[in-house]
Order: sequence, then C-alpha cells, then structure tokens
Amino acid sequence: MITPWTRTFQYIEDFYRTLYEIYAEHYVAAYPITYYSTDHENTVWDSQNLNAGTYEKGGVGPLSGQKWRRIQMLPVFGVETVQMLQESGEKGGMTFRDGASTQIVFPSLYGLLPVEQDVVDLSAGYKTMAIKNKMLFQVNNINPAHQNDFFTIFQCQLKMAPFTKDDLEKQISTEWMFYEFSHEILPLENARRLLKLQELSVATTEVTNNLFDKQTSFYLCDI
Repeated sequence: MITPWTRTFQYIEDFYRTLYEIYAEHYVAAYPITYYSTDHENTVWDSQNLNAGTYEKGGVGPLSGQKWRRIQMLPVFGVETVQMLQESGEKGGMTFRDGASTQIVFPSLYGLLPVEQDVVDLSAGYKTMAIKNKMLFQVNNINPAHQNDFFTIFQCQLKMAPFTKDDLEKQISTEWMFYEFSHEILPLENARRLLKLQELSVATTEVTNNLFDKQTSFYLCDI
C-alpha cells in the first residue's frame, strides 16, 4: 500500500515561475523590430465578401481588406541569419526574388499572439547607414518553442514578403509601441506620454539629489 504524501517543494512549478520572472523582468532584449500584427477587428475577410480566395498576394494591395496594427520597438530574440535560397526565374536562370527566410522568437508575456501573414520589419529604423532596399518578412509558420502554465515562447518562421513597405503602410489601422518598463504593448500616444513622464522623473531626481547637503542631511536651495 502506498502512503499518501505531500511534497514540501513544488520543483516544476517553482522552476517555471522563477524562469518567467527572470525572463520578464531582467532579460535584456536582443533586437528591436517593427511588427505588423493582423488586426482581426478591422480586417474585411475575403470569406465574408468574396466567393474565392484573396485577390492580392500576401494580403497587401488595393483589392485586399486586410489591416495591420503596427507595433514599434518590439524586442525579439534568436534572430537567425537570413538564408538566401535560389529558385527558378520566370524567364529562366536562378533568382533570389522570394527565396529569403529567417526566424525570430518572443514570449507570450507581451500579450501578442502571432498568426500567419503577420509582417516583420527587421530594420529598427535608427541606423542611418543601412541600405535603402530593405526586405520585409511574413510569418510563415508558428511553433511553441517552449510552453508551460506561465508563458509560451513563440518561434516564428519568416519568409520574404511579396510587397513593399510603401504598399503595406496604406493598410495600417492603428499605431502601437512596446513599453519596456512594464513589458506591455500600448497605444503609441500612451507610450509617448509614459516615456515623457519617465524623463521628467529622472530630471526631477537629479535636481533633487543636487540639493542634498551631506553635513546637515537637509535639502537646501537658494531662495
């Protein structure tokens, strides 16, 4: 007969909870990107208005009703080197037109659920010496690289997008930004206000510390 017993330490739960807290609060982001998340609320799906599939390749074009939410400065991890695969061209020979692929990884604690046809711009935009012809990528496949009761790490396989950034910008519905302090994706204007408050808080702290007198332990200022 097996005697019932209770473990003093929940090793598995404690391990994932500790890993989650470290990942959420102390892990330094590897690379900031611009992520275009499919806007399910504002998108006019082809199944509702059309009798067949989409008229536009990749969902971008004047005949497409798909919309995206642009999320700036989203930190991702494990960005792989872009693999340029050769393919047969329409006029003969080998080309690299649609043969680029790579992958990124980010956790579910951001509140972002990736879906296929999401668009990724790997160029953060702050580099002035980068080439002007930048590639966009679309999410081709999503794998839960790590999953538990606290968070999931999404591994997104990317392929080269068949459209340009100028065409994609015409189908942006809303602007968002990743707020590093709380690890949340917020509307762009809200994130700007919070960043401005952070700057004012830092400036106020610096001014206040300069008024502190070590001999009297008072904050003194000239009147």
